[in-house]
Amino acid sequence: MAGDLSNGASLTFASSLIAEPTSIRHQNNSRPAIKTSNLATTVDDTFVPGDLNDPGEIVIEFIADATFPAALADICNTAIDTGPAIVFPDSSTWTFDDGFATNLDIDLVMDELMMGTLTIKLSGNNTIS
Repeated sequence: MAGDLSNGASLTFASSLIAEPTSIRHQNNSRPAIKTSNLATTVDDTFVPGDLNDPGEIVIEFIADATFPAALADICNTAIDTGPAIVFPDSSTWTFDDGFATNLDIDLVMDELMMGTLTIKLSGNNTIS
């Protein structure tokens, strides 16, 4: 089975686009396992799934430019409450209720492109359309 290329994917929030992403990763989406074992359990632990999922986080690696740090200051100091969305190359969209920036790294290396990494903690429901 051949895989699909990621070319053309993007990330939007607050009706704006992260400039020049080189990688968009959704990670740590998880559902708790609640232990139901008790003193009568004699072999292996038993579990049931929790009702509340952790929607995880989005990590964006991007090419920065000289004007980008000012724009990032706004992102890092306010909640992103207008639905972060990953747009896939086929135009399908994965939209999240809200989120907030938890980490920002900027790399300035002599004779190389300015690069950055932004981590957004997601909160609430998500929808794929």
